Amino acid sequence: MTTNRSLESGTYRRSDLLPFVIGALVAPVFVVAMVVDRMGHPQPGHGLALSLVFSVGGLCTAYFAGPAATFTVLPDSIRVANPFVLYEVPRHLFEGFDALEDVAVRMLVHGYRPITVQAVLPGLTAAHSRRRLLWNLRVLESYLDDIPQQPSSGETTKRLRLGNIAVVTTAFVAFFAVAWYVVANHGLR
Repeated sequence: MTTNRSLESGTYRRSDLLPFVIGALVAPVFVVAMVVDRMGHPQPGHGLALSLVFSVGGLCTAYFAGPAATFTVLPDSIRVANPFVLYEVPRHLFEGFDALEDVAVRMLVHGYRPITVQAVLPGLTAAHSRRRLLWNLRVLESYLDDIPQQPSSGETTKRLRLGNIAVVTTAFVAFFAVAWYVVANHGLR
């Protein structure tokens, strides 16, 4: 959770432990495979390339399942940055929150469908998830209470987060390119 103490803005970033554990477990695959591949062959082979793709994919998964999701309160707007979509909601259109079965929080917006706030999605066990979700919801509400609202106008906007989409697309293309290379040139040994 990040807060600007001047109370001009407040940002909540998803910080659930699970994505970081996944990233920590998958990221070293590349280094281990590189050492093993070097010991077994004088030239790096397809195992090395595949392990690199898996390592990068694991880091991408950890980022998109975790800190890529944010909720930011500004004096005149609220930004809900889910991993692939960014919503900008003028403060005057905010109507509240809706907790769904202790598994999700949606932001209610006048004249617009509810927006899922992925920054507060719970993880791990059900009991942990309920407590975490309710705690996160209180944090979002405190930002809205603590940051003075200024007059706002306009409508809710929705934009794709093209940089994040490009990263995921590149990771998928790299995975399939390496897999094709391995099968076409080396076979499955």
